[in-house]
Amino acid sequence: MDTSLSRRERLHIVIFEANTPAGRTFDKIVLVAILLSLLVTVIDSIESIHRDYAMLFA
Repeated sequence: MDTSLSRRERLHIVIFEANTPAGRTFDKIVLVAILLSLLVTVIDSIESIHRDYAMLFA
C-alpha cells in the first residue's frame, strides 16, 4: 500500500476494495464472523442445547 495515504484512506481501501490482498482478507474474516454468528443462532434455537448450554450462548 502507498505510505502517503492517510489512515482513513488506507482503511477505506481495506474495507471497500475487495481487489487488494488486505481487502480480500477483511472480506474473508467478516464472512467467517457472519457464518459463526448464524451457526450459534441456529444451534441455540435447539431447545435441548439451549437448556444445557444457555450460559455459553448468553
